[in-house]
Order: sequence, then C-alpha cells, then structure tokens
Amino acid sequence: MLLKPEISFHIFDDKRWVVHTPDGRNILVNEASYQLLEILKSNISLIDANKAFNEQFQSNSSLADFKEYLAEIVGGYGILQEDTDTPRPNMKNQYLKLKVELIPAKVTGYLVKPFLFLYRPLFFWSTFLGFITCIATLIFILKDTFKGQKIDVALVGILFYGSMLVHELGHIGACASNKLKHGGIGFGFYFIMPVMYADITNIWLANKHRRIIANLAGIHNELFYATVLMLLGCGLHNNSLLVAGIGIATFTVWEFNPFVRFDGYWILS
Repeated sequence: MLLKPEISFHIFDDKRWVVHTPDGRNILVNEASYQLLEILKSNISLIDANKAFNEQFQSNSSLADFKEYLAEIVGGYGILQEDTDTPRPNMKNQYLKLKVELIPAKVTGYLVKPFLFLYRPLFFWSTFLGFITCIATLIFILKDTFKGQKIDVALVGILFYGSMLVHELGHIGACASNKLKHGGIGFGFYFIMPVMYADITNIWLANKHRRIIANLAGIHNELFYATVLMLLGCGLHNNSLLVAGIGIATFTVWEFNPFVRFDGYWILS
C-alpha cells in the first residue's frame, strides 16, 4: 500500500469524499481524486499504481509523469507513506485569531456525556421544534405579565453570556454522540469579534444528516437553556430570567446568518 495505513475515507455526498489523515486533517476530494487514492491504496509499488492509473483513466502517463502528478495532487498532505514534498499548511480554524483553549477535550467530553441522548436524530428534531414552540407561546402569553418589574441587569448579562458555553457544549455533545474524536472549547477573535469555539473538525466524517445536527446543536442547546429560564421566570415571577431567556432565544436568529462563520454558514456548507 502506497498510502499510510491510518488513512480513512468517508462519504461526504454523491460525488465527494472526505479523506482523514493521521494528523487529524480532513481533505474534501472529488470522484477522480478518490479513484486515484483507491489506486494508491490497492498497490504496493509506484510502477503497479502507474499501470492501474493508466488503465483506470485511459492515460499513457510515464512513471516520471505519474510521480509529478502525485506530487501535485497529494504531495505534502501526509497521505503517502513516502512523502518528500513540503508539508502543506493546515487551514483548520485559520479564520480565528489569538485562540486560547479554555476547557480541554477530556473535560468537555465528561461534561456532555450525560446528555448525548439529546442528539439522537428523532429526539433532537422533536425537542428542537418543541423548544421553539414553547418559547413563542411563552412570549405571546407573558408579554404583558411582568411590566413594571425591575430587571437585574447583572444577572441578565451573566445568564446571557453563559449561553455561549451552553452553545459550544451542544456542538461537542453532537460530535461525541457520533463517537467521533473532538477537541476542547476555546476563545478567540473572528475579525475583531470575540467568540467562543468548539473543536468538532471530525464531524466532517459523519453523514450529512449528522453534520447538520452537529452544527445546529449549539442553537438547540441555547433554545433548551432559554426555555428553562423562561419557565423559571414564569414560575418565580422573575422578570430578569424571562428577559434573559427571550434575549438568548432572539440571538439564535442571528446565528443562522450564512454570510459569517456562525452556525448558519456551517449548516449551509
């Protein structure tokens, strides 16, 4: 085998595959590139691989041409067992600057372990719609209930920003529910905007349905969190909890924006 034995292939859609490398890189390839990698996987010498390549693609490439082609297509990715090409840069999360990991993978895995059932497809979609319905109903029923009550701005702020952690744990939980390796939760800057992030790069190895769930899981968790806060606010007659819940639920609408690298962008991609 000319490929490293740890290399694995995962279906992305009808005509593309994700190649997972030993160093954790995930590379999206088209059908022709996948066929080339299968040839490299099935042959133990470049001469045999070159012959199979010419037969597969009805080509007449010499061994020298084939080596040059391999260097251009797969060289530097850590895919080949004997790869002397300059390593290609890993673009993972390059849009985030000044990244700092706050909660390591081991801890995040422990935190989400009791909640993995939330991300089973049928339960996920049922509760996702249920939270939206509950929040909309509470807003309609309670819109005039607590007028005139004071709001604890500090408490609202703490609860609102706490939803950021709840959000990222949703992504981690959905990744873990697929038994895929995940990273930790960290903090960085997207342009000049401070953001939190969850390392779930390996969710690209799951099927499309599971990828969508993983990218929606942060919003799902926030809606769950907002629903709980609003129900508590209703039961305790606490306007601060109600306002925090409404604020969090409202912010999830912005997170569907597909033009910046928020959840809507990843769902679309």
